[in-house]
Amino acid sequence: MSLQADLSVAARNGTRWLIAAAETYSNHERVCALMHLDFCRIHFGPSHRYVHEIVRAVSDPRILDPLRRYFAKYSRYPDANRVHALSYILYLGSDLGLLELPSLGRGMLQKQVPSIQSSIARVKDLGTATDYYAIAHGFYRSGFRLDVSRLDALSVGLPPMSKCRDLGTRYVVDCFNYCSHFVLHRTAYLRDPAPQLAASRQVEWLHDFWMKTPMRNDVEYLAEFINCSIATGTWPSCKEGEEGIRLLAAQQSQNGLWRGLNRYRRYDTFHATWRATEALVLSIATRCGATF
Repeated sequence: MSLQADLSVAARNGTRWLIAAAETYSNHERVCALMHLDFCRIHFGPSHRYVHEIVRAVSDPRILDPLRRYFAKYSRYPDANRVHALSYILYLGSDLGLLELPSLGRGMLQKQVPSIQSSIARVKDLGTATDYYAIAHGFYRSGFRLDVSRLDALSVGLPPMSKCRDLGTRYVVDCFNYCSHFVLHRTAYLRDPAPQLAASRQVEWLHDFWMKTPMRNDVEYLAEFINCSIATGTWPSCKEGEEGIRLLAAQQSQNGLWRGLNRYRRYDTFHATWRATEALVLSIATRCGATF
């Protein structure tokens, strides 16, 4: 089989596992399943048979009904811990046309904007910045643009890879997640190409990570690096790039999933499979490394 055919089979199997798992996991995983549909619809087009297959799968009441109940219960009086999830449910429900939600949703988010913006202005560490990039995406897709310049400015504190070994694995992971979520936010979760980010400190750090650390071969880091690199036009279309994609596909289990760093933690497996599947989808949609 060709590389393109291999990736297509792997991506389809990954998607099937994701949807089946979302039916029995938490609302977070159900939202991720809808995000995957939105992602595939953008890159393959709404009429593609692969997209129709996902629409039929995520229309299962075991995925949609819990999200409807969650939104109805918490959207009237949201707190800071729930506004993130509510923003994602709101924009996905509207864009995909699969969820009928109360009309008060946008007003609810609008009231939260000053509080969220104030919190962003006080962010001092990369881990918290990562969380607020994710929140900012939900608000952006719901029609409210938050100022994340404070989060972007934290890139000046990214250490050179030569010093990362002394800082410990946890800090390196925070740096990686911060840089990848910077790209995810700026590309609307890989929706829009952003070659202008190629010279940013965050993208340069990701490539330094790719070249100089053995963590590059772990599924989640490899998948997220492929996603961010293709979105910013920096993924190599040469032999090295093809080998990276083949390495990712080769780590898939027979039942369609990828194991995360902690294979005994359910969410790590789900997240690894979600990101790996989307890396393969993006590779297919861009002809294994071509531009968007």
